[in-house]
Amino acid sequence: MIQYRETHAIYTQESIEHGEAAESGFTHDPDEPLESDFKSMVDLLEGTEPSYPGISMDNYKEVWYTRYESNKYTKEWFETGLREDTSFHPVSDRDARYMAKAWLNGNR
Repeated sequence: MIQYRETHAIYTQESIEHGEAAESGFTHDPDEPLESDFKSMVDLLEGTEPSYPGISMDNYKEVWYTRYESNKYTKEWFETGLREDTSFHPVSDRDARYMAKAWLNGNR
């Protein structure tokens, strides 16, 4: 199984003006990582963006993957002023390697 931690960041129009998230943190107890098999990890990471833009199997360590909410500048954005992004962080070097493979597999 691949272990990872999940974080979120909530942005408001005001917090963006200050260049920071209004709220951020783990979506679960960080001492109890989430687990996924490889196929589910491919699905989870599909459509995410790596923290390092040129990710390859040579430079995958310390990379995390973020799903950016796409409601910026939509009706919902102007009505609520909220946007929430979710990031997935590998726990170990082994998990980082498999998450990179999963990302490369699902984002070609």
